[in-house]
Amino acid sequence: QTVRDLAASVRELSDIQRQHEARFGRVETDIVEIKTDVSQLKTSVGKLETSVGKLEINVAKLSGRDLERLLRERPFVYLSRFALRLKAVGDAELAVLLEDAVERGLLTEEEAEDAKLLDAVARGRRRSDAVPIYLVVEASVVINYHDLERAVRRAAIVEKATGVPTLPVVAGESMLDDVRQRAERSGTGWVILSQTN
Repeated sequence: QTVRDLAASVRELSDIQRQHEARFGRVETDIVEIKTDVSQLKTSVGKLETSVGKLEINVAKLSGRDLERLLRERPFVYLSRFALRLKAVGDAELAVLLEDAVERGLLTEEEAEDAKLLDAVARGRRRSDAVPIYLVVEASVVINYHDLERAVRRAAIVEKATGVPTLPVVAGESMLDDVRQRAERSGTGWVILSQTN
């Protein structure tokens, strides 16, 4: 009887072992499927991150273009702290002004082409003394050192071309404190436009 009981217990243990092996087999299959799903999810997340990155770049470009448009269309609103009676200088007018300076030997072709890339240009009368002045603007959503350097360089070109005092200005929705300090030290104007403008 003891041997029969022992044999029954061994059969029962064998059945339990087969059941566990079957369960472990299903678990292993499930783990493989989960790993595959996780891999596919990682790929999808990677693609999504790339798409979001491209979208952010496009939004920044559109925001930058919108800032340029505002400054070109309404310099008297956004730049009036620097000068009065401001009028926008259009691209065609700026090009003629710069090309004339090249013909007179005041500028090189390279300088003229560089200054043609200004985001906005306006002329008016300086607030402090009513002297005629040009304002040349580099616009960027987040104003950085590169924007500041371009504004200063291109302002010098416009002043060289016209003989009229020219103030470099950087404009954007935000600006780091150290960039602001450098702008103030270099005599560059700066404007922060709120997103509701």
